[in-house]
Amino acid sequence: QKTAKQIRQALVEEGLSVQLDLGTTTIGRKYAKADEVGIPYCVSIDDDTKNDGKVTIRDRDSWKQVRVRIEEIPDVIRQLCRLKLSFEACLKKYGEFKL
Repeated sequence: QKTAKQIRQALVEEGLSVQLDLGTTTIGRKYAKADEVGIPYCVSIDDDTKNDGKVTIRDRDSWKQVRVRIEEIPDVIRQLCRLKLSFEACLKKYGEFKL
């Protein structure tokens, strides 16, 4: 929860609208809910985050995902939301994350 709140705060400081979901529903249901309300990018923290310092960014339109270092998240999400960076460019830079 601490990491999620820190990421949320960093994104808010970038001037972005953020919804934080700390509920216990499955990630699939969380993604479906976010898609339904039109959230373009989801940032997910998982069990590997503590070990590798990375979180997952999921693109609503393609459903593709990348793993990005926590400290890069505010800049990457800001650029994506302001259309200065495409998700395709993220895929090239970080590689597609597949389960």
